Amino acid sequence: MTENPILIQRPIVVTPKGTAICRPAEDVKKLL
Repeated sequence: MTENPILIQRPIVVTPKGTAICRPAEDVKKLL
């Protein structure tokens, strides 16, 4: 991750509806 710090800014969200790399953060709401 030190070579690609942008990856740290992309949280991985796992819910019963699916899994996604959420960027922008508003994308999390689509899975909740």
